[in-house]
Amino acid sequence: MPTLTITASDGTESIHELDDGKTTIGRGTGNTLTIDDASLSGSHAEIIATGDGYKLTDLNSTNGTFLNGDRIETIELSHRANLMFGSVLATYSESAPSGSDDIPSPPSPPSADGAATTSLRPNGFSNASPFTKKVKQKNSTGQALLFIGALGVAACIAAIVCAFMM
Repeated sequence: MPTLTITASDGTESIHELDDGKTTIGRGTGNTLTIDDASLSGSHAEIIATGDGYKLTDLNSTNGTFLNGDRIETIELSHRANLMFGSVLATYSESAPSGSDDIPSPPSPPSADGAATTSLRPNGFSNASPFTKKVKQKNSTGQALLFIGALGVAACIAAIVCAFMM
């Protein structure tokens, strides 16, 4: 039976058998496979059994679904496919693993001490904050009052200078 091996951030692996229907993946509790990781969307992706194999579809997740480092929308899964749901590593296998030699180790995430060579940020992604950016608007009235005040001070100084020159 086909399996999906999830590798947690601490390196532990969990193997999930895929049935002949639909397997939903995400952070939300209503998913077939719930993964408690902040990089996953509530409903992140789904795997659907087709006549010939399994099809993986990203469900418009914020942090994306990747196959061998490339962001995908929908793909047919192949044996030993290295996947990432957000920043969670996974490996698809067409048969249950008999040992560690059956499934290659997924690529490790970039180390914290070196520069990242790739980004998980989707193209065109600018900000995920639910708060809008504050835009400063010019205060025309305040600027006009400041200008008039400066002219008044200049006029006072000019009057004092003229009074002393007489």
